[in-house]
Amino acid sequence: MSDLAYTIFFILFIIYSAVFVPMTVKKLTGTKEGAHIRATDYAIMVNDLASIKAKELTSADLRLHFQKWGKVSEVAVGRWYNGMYTDYDELVGLMQHQKEFQEEYDLKKR
Repeated sequence: MSDLAYTIFFILFIIYSAVFVPMTVKKLTGTKEGAHIRATDYAIMVNDLASIKAKELTSADLRLHFQKWGKVSEVAVGRWYNGMYTDYDELVGLMQHQKEFQEEYDLKKR
């Protein structure tokens, strides 16, 4: 009997969540549930900084440049490796192994 009661309670909770929660959100915010403001609404992505000597650019330089058009809250710089990250990772691993072998060789040589 308690299983039936809990099942009915669960079904009523699901109906309440599906019907009344979106109505409450709309009433409180004045918008539909999916229309919230997101960081991507105010973010920009700049491509091809390599062509303007991106290695010399710093986050501070980018902030100064984009402050001409308004307030800049945060600058995040990322790199696009075009699928080459695993190759770089493997190269770094090989270089570490080479260094370890060289140190081991040097110790044996003494």
